[in-house]
Amino acid sequence: MLKSRDIVKRITRCVILLLNIAFIPVYSDIYSQDSIALPVKIVSGNTYISEYDIRTLLPVQSSFDILLQRGKIMRGPRFTIYTVGMSVALSGDMLLRGEYPVTRMQGEVLIPLDIALPMIENLLEGYTVVIQGSSIVIKKEAVVPQEKQKEKKP
Repeated sequence: MLKSRDIVKRITRCVILLLNIAFIPVYSDIYSQDSIALPVKIVSGNTYISEYDIRTLLPVQSSFDILLQRGKIMRGPRFTIYTVGMSVALSGDMLLRGEYPVTRMQGEVLIPLDIALPMIENLLEGYTVVIQGSSIVIKKEAVVPQEKQKEKKP
């Protein structure tokens, strides 16, 4: 005869299995998207992109030093370094300039749109980055096979 503890374990395993099966289409839909949209935020008439949105929605990693107020966003060998209160960022070997500084509002780091757009283009090689409405839309570029050039015989 099964003990109540064993019954609970079996029911728990079945529920977990069913939940995993139920969410497989959701996971595959998230990762098979043709495009990703990052919302543009307007604060005091200035346009920003949230560092949190960049970090969570794009295939990048990030770090932030709370004492120096300096952040780094990376993807492979590509990187961008920014500092809260500064209107410049270093992206690879480029210095990106903005009209207004990187800001923190209620703990959230906001990167000016004129810095964020070239930063994302630099980090995501092989992606198309465009502004559509009140979002930045990122799409993976289709790989077009190159036609083989016919060799000419002399």
